[in-house]
Amino acid sequence: MEKEVTKMLSCREVANILNVSIGTIYRWRDRGILRAEGKTPTGRSLFSETQIEELRKQYYGTNN
Repeated sequence: MEKEVTKMLSCREVANILNVSIGTIYRWRDRGILRAEGKTPTGRSLFSETQIEELRKQYYGTNN
């Protein structure tokens, strides 16, 4: 059985999807609203596309 690979997104990509600033993404990460699920080789946070979609649905509804 194959494990599903989840696309990882940068802070900028997440900010664009959620229509918020990058600073907001950092604050949400620091407050535990978002969980960085990976890091780039340079130490930047990465977030799973699945987590972002769930957050988008929770905050903005399913039609956005």
